[in-house]
Amino acid sequence: MKTSKTKYSKFNKYFMDRVNKLKNLNYNELLKEAITISDYDAIHMMVNMKSFYENGYENIFIETKELYDFLKDTKIVTHGDISSQLYAVIESRKYSKTSDLLEDISGCNELELKRYNFMVYAPIDVINTALAVTLNVTDKEIEYLNKPDESTNNKYKVNLASLFFNSICFTGNIDYGTQRVILAENTFKTKTNLVKKHEDDFHAIVNLLFYMNAFPDYVYEGVPKRAILDSEIFVSKRITISPNIEFLEKMKLSPHLRRGHFRTYINERFTNMKGKTVWIDAVFVKGDAITVEDGISK
Repeated sequence: MKTSKTKYSKFNKYFMDRVNKLKNLNYNELLKEAITISDYDAIHMMVNMKSFYENGYENIFIETKELYDFLKDTKIVTHGDISSQLYAVIESRKYSKTSDLLEDISGCNELELKRYNFMVYAPIDVINTALAVTLNVTDKEIEYLNKPDESTNNKYKVNLASLFFNSICFTGNIDYGTQRVILAENTFKTKTNLVKKHEDDFHAIVNLLFYMNAFPDYVYEGVPKRAILDSEIFVSKRITISPNIEFLEKMKLSPHLRRGHFRTYINERFTNMKGKTVWIDAVFVKGDAITVEDGISK
């Protein structure tokens, strides 16, 4: 018996039209103007669009709604350095490119910066228009706040290197707009100012990268079977992330497992596990789930 076909997210024509227009404009002048007026969203989006047409991107399909729901509902735990974990999981991705943008920034020129461009598709009822994503991460954490200058009693100031280079930016259609999230420790400990749908998509995107690294056998070339796709989606550079049925069934049966999270090992002391992502079960104390982060309950 044949299964019914599934319609997936629309091609992100809004974003790609802007990418193509940017090729014909004076990028440096536009960027200079945005910097002058401190339009950080415009700066970030222009840098990301330029990266899309210079470096290319990957089309990633989340195969089922159930998998999307699992990814959006899974808590993100930083373990002290979320950017380094994400750096490790994208290090071998084909469209993950090393950037030289940090070379001229004081205190950051010894860090390695990678940028990864990809489009995220899913069944159309959970992601209507593909999300154009650019992830910028360093191999070591950048302090989000500069220390105050005691001689002048200055308050803490935002470190611009962290503002732009440990971050994730994703764009939907014109109504969805562009969302930018700083990958700083505080982002994951306080409520963001994102609306619920944008928050869900942010969690799904980050956990998608961890899931791909944790379950490489569930990542395959091509598009989902019996998929209905927009004709404008590139034939090449398409991969599908399929659900680990056994793992997800366990999630349904056990609230203990559902409260867990992904962790990527980055410390040198994890000789055999460095760069690998695993699922960490929640720890229950007197019936309540807690997160254990490097031995500390959160």
